[in-house]
Amino acid sequence: MSRKNKIIYVSILAFNCLFSLILLIFNVSNNTTSLKTTFLFISILIGLAVLLFVKTESEETIIEESNDEETEKIITEKTKNEFVDWIAFISVVVSVFLIITSFFFFSARVDGTSMEPTIKENKHVYIFTFGYTAKKEDVVVYKRTSDLIIKRVAAVEGDKLSIKEEDSMMYLYINDQLYTNHYGEKYQLRLNDELRKTINSNNNNYVLKKYEVILLGDNESRSSDSRSFGVLSTKRIIGRALGDYSGKE
Repeated sequence: MSRKNKIIYVSILAFNCLFSLILLIFNVSNNTTSLKTTFLFISILIGLAVLLFVKTESEETIIEESNDEETEKIITEKTKNEFVDWIAFISVVVSVFLIITSFFFFSARVDGTSMEPTIKENKHVYIFTFGYTAKKEDVVVYKRTSDLIIKRVAAVEGDKLSIKEEDSMMYLYINDQLYTNHYGEKYQLRLNDELRKTINSNNNNYVLKKYEVILLGDNESRSSDSRSFGVLSTKRIIGRALGDYSGKE
């Protein structure tokens, strides 16, 4: 491998490492565990690359000073250098892959039926994470304690929440409109639900503040969501699920 190629490989690894560090410092992505792993792994790759390149550089110098009788040794060293070239190439590919999967998107398997029939249990979904801002009707992945949950954004900053009674049941209203999902299901608020307590404590007129969001599952009767969790923070949204989840067949 030429000195120029060595510099290029190490530079790419160093750039990826610096890029991951900057995003980690400024908390661009909520997927911080993956970011830290990526930063550590790429740092290790840089260290290994530098060691390998320094070693092969010294070996190449020795080869250049050798006489014609050491042809066999030269062939061996060339084979070794080709191996190092492949290691360097694979290291760069792996580092780029880690950057993409850590900062831009990742895949996950849905465990549970809270989003059925829109998203079936055990289905794999791809989540876009980079610089995401919550928008109504998006299906998002949210980090709650140590678990990730997938729900739909029902209300965002500035939306007004209220409760109205119908047939002895209390239902969620957003901006004075009865909230229903894509399948016509209404969202009941039970007596001990945190969201019901929050709305009632604000004279049945709670306006979502900055960074506040309401997340609900498409399967109204089988979903644990903002009704029981209460108002959630957009800062803990990992990203948006890629695909058409409008609920239309």
